[in-house]
Formats: sequence, structure tokens, C-alpha cells
Amino acid sequence: PIVFSLIPELFRQDKRQLANSLYALSSQTGGAVAMAICGAIIAAVAAVHATLPGGLAQWDDWRLSFFAAALPAPLMVALILTLPAPATRGAPRRAPETVDNRALLAYLREHRATVIPFFVGVGCAIFGFAAVSAWTAVLLMREYSMTAVEIGTRWSVIALVSLAIG
Repeated sequence: PIVFSLIPELFRQDKRQLANSLYALSSQTGGAVAMAICGAIIAAVAAVHATLPGGLAQWDDWRLSFFAAALPAPLMVALILTLPAPATRGAPRRAPETVDNRALLAYLREHRATVIPFFVGVGCAIFGFAAVSAWTAVLLMREYSMTAVEIGTRWSVIALVSLAIG
């Protein structure tokens, strides 16, 4: 959510739609590429699993993969710290000291015929997507003997093609 607050601060009004679109496209593309990378990380961990010291060798490949994926984090933090501070336009805006939630609650009550079905629908869609995506990898491994690399690569290609079509 912070990106959608930063974009108006960083881009003129005539460039905001492009900035929002590029952000959405890059985050979806990054997620698709991450699927392939995660599959490769699991495969790399599986390849060296037997050579790991005692305590680590007892862990499952997928658990060790979380730690392997986090190894570049200190480098990423160092790179982030080298970014220049953005130039501000005008005085920084401050959040109000107190927020009156009554106006929001009144709005939600007034528009409940739209708000409730919208949030219930979004919640059901997210629940369904999460349930399906959480079990699909397990199903593909158990029933079709696919490896993590194959699943990650195929999901990545499917996501990228879907993104291009969409």
C-alpha cells in the first residue's frame, strides 16, 4: 500500500497512471519470475542436502530453502541504504493528530448494499485462490511426480503468459 502513497509524491499527475501501471506490471512479473527462482532454490538445496552438517541435514528441503532465499538480504539492505533520499516538493504533509472514524463508518453504513457484497466477494476469491494455490504444488508433486523446479518453471511461464494476455 505504501507504493500507492509514494507514487503521487514522486510523479506528476500526468505521469501517475503510467507509474502505477508499471508498478503493477513489474510486481506481477517479479512474482512470476520468483516462482521459477524458488523452484531452483529448492532443487539446489536438495542437491547439497546430504553434505550439510548434522542439525541442518535433519531439516526438510523446503525449510532450508527459506534460509537459502534469505541469504542475499544483508546485501539488499546495504544496496537500499545507498539510495539517495528523494527530493521533496514543498513542506512534508503530516498525518492528522486525530482521525474521525465516524465519517468512514457512516459512509460504509450508507453504502452497505455495495460494500458488503464487494468485500465478501473479494474475500471468497482470495480464499479460493489461496486454497487452490496452496495445494496445487503438493498435488503436482504427489500425483504427477513433478519436481519443485518443474512446478516453479511451469507456474512462472503460466503467470507470465497470463500477464501478457491480460
